[in-house]
Amino acid sequence: MSYPHFQSSYTLNMMTTLHYYSCWLAISLSLAFAPAYAVDLPHIETLEARLTTESIDPSQPTQDASAVFNELQALEYWFAGQAEYDHLYARTALLSGHPAEALWPLERLVASAPTNAEYRLLLAQAHLTLGRPQLAILQLERAQQLVELRSDQAESLDVLLLQAVEQSNQEAQPAFQLLTRIELGLGYDSNVSTAPGYRFELNQRLGEETPSLISELRLMQRLSWKAQDSIRIEAGYQLRDFRPYQEQDFTRQHLRLFLGTHKVQHRWQWSLTPQLTWSWKDGQYEYRDSTLGGQAQYQASHNMTWLLFGQWSQLSYQEPWEQNTAYLRLAGGGWSHVYRLTPTQPLRVTLMGYAMQADQDTHPRGDYLGLGANFNAAWSYSTRWVYTAAYSGLYRDFSCSAQQQQLAAQQDFSCNPQRRDFYSQTTFSGRYQLKPQLALIPQLSWTHQTSNEAPFDYRRLSAKVSLRYDFPH
Repeated sequence: MSYPHFQSSYTLNMMTTLHYYSCWLAISLSLAFAPAYAVDLPHIETLEARLTTESIDPSQPTQDASAVFNELQALEYWFAGQAEYDHLYARTALLSGHPAEALWPLERLVASAPTNAEYRLLLAQAHLTLGRPQLAILQLERAQQLVELRSDQAESLDVLLLQAVEQSNQEAQPAFQLLTRIELGLGYDSNVSTAPGYRFELNQRLGEETPSLISELRLMQRLSWKAQDSIRIEAGYQLRDFRPYQEQDFTRQHLRLFLGTHKVQHRWQWSLTPQLTWSWKDGQYEYRDSTLGGQAQYQASHNMTWLLFGQWSQLSYQEPWEQNTAYLRLAGGGWSHVYRLTPTQPLRVTLMGYAMQADQDTHPRGDYLGLGANFNAAWSYSTRWVYTAAYSGLYRDFSCSAQQQQLAAQQDFSCNPQRRDFYSQTTFSGRYQLKPQLALIPQLSWTHQTSNEAPFDYRRLSAKVSLRYDFPH
């Protein structure tokens, strides 16, 4: 009768014994491993202290970076997943030249703390070092949207973004590129007597205002060759036909040949662009324009660029009495900045100022000195729409030499050394991308000149809608 009771007591005692043994085993294991874990935590802090720089640039490694990376790699089994360890391990991997090893800890850090800018900067650096500029740009753009960015983080972001964009552009461009573009425009011009392309600032024969409906056809081809990663050479031509439909005269054709050399080095970009242009009016030769232009750009940050530019031109054009030659020299500088109204709607603002001098000894109207300024704002409203507003102004102060006064007397003109002009143009335009190669471009432009000599007052209003197509290459 006591057998069941004995069995129950025996079972209970065995379970109690096993429970105590399990507890003792768990405590023993925890005591055995806890001291090592506790010792290793300050060891991580010691390793961090051995990194003598906060740089995330792999071109500036610390002397101890490789040794620290090897020691941290041995601790990965115990500490992977802890933010303190992952951060130090990833940074040391970048400094010691192991960007692939930094990816997984950085992905964990970004997933656990998506608003931490430093984690995203490190991840962008890893992608960039591994030759993945698009993934780097993605992380940098997300970091750019964070409100709390330290000044050093913002500077690092700008540097990395410039490198990523440059690397992406180099990878995307083949050695040879051919662009073929055709553009057809229809519209209205209130003063076709001084049609587009006429060098208005040099030749002052304005004529009467003649309004008309107009059409404009442009054809352009440009061949680019990437000679090196930092050097690009291009050559091409542009044909343009401008014709009014309510006026028999003032039909014009232009042919422009151009070359260009562009070099990019770090934050600098230089370009040199010689051009040669011929113009015909109503089938008769009108002028030839030889131009040599140069430009330098300095990328101060991802959003800001400084500009320097210069131009020398020789313009030969036919006057009623003789062939005339004029020389134009221009130099100036400017500034361009991108404002991000929203993450997907950048606004680029460009402001430029310049000084110019025109010498035309064989022209009875005289020479002039000019000061000008240009303003341009382009807003990318969406992936399809871009809106642009532009303003340019030029003040000109004329002078007359003895030869020019003599020519003026012979041609029954007057060369007025007191003449002052102010020329301005305001333009509003847009571009709607119907398809990747097809765009619709509306444009409205108002040009106005005031002068202390009445014959040189000038007004012109033009409105045009163009359809532009870029042929696949």
